[in-house]
Amino acid sequence: MHRKAFTVGSLKKQMGAVLALSEADRRGWFRGYDWVVRLNPDVIVSEDRFLHKSMADEGIDAVLAFCTATGGRIHTDFMVWRPAKVPPGAFVLPPNITTTCARSAQNRCNAEHRATRAFAPLIASGRYATLPQTYGPGRGGCRVDRRDRGLARGP
Repeated sequence: MHRKAFTVGSLKKQMGAVLALSEADRRGWFRGYDWVVRLNPDVIVSEDRFLHKSMADEGIDAVLAFCTATGGRIHTDFMVWRPAKVPPGAFVLPPNITTTCARSAQNRCNAEHRATRAFAPLIASGRYATLPQTYGPGRGGCRVDRRDRGLARGP
């Protein structure tokens, strides 16, 4: 396992998440790896059997969580994917986007919207596993709740 890091001045939460993926993609840090695991510092994986099972399955190219029960936006607090199955540059931001995002709440500045766009071809292929989760009021609307449930595959 290898870790890479870069630092930038203070950023809003969404922009920090978006910029981290953009910079890693732009610098080629995903190349050469079988899998990329992206999770927030407050995410704890207490049971990893679902990950081992999914990552060992040649028919699965990502393990993702969605913000609603019907799919839609990908939750970026926890994502696992085969970088060879996501086009290089899929996460790269356009030039000067950091100043644009600092002044607005545009969808292109939202981590979930950017990840959903980057993973669109993979989602269309159905080659992903979906983490079971809860949704709705009291959970912030976009939360992962893994617990001891089984793993659901993509459509």
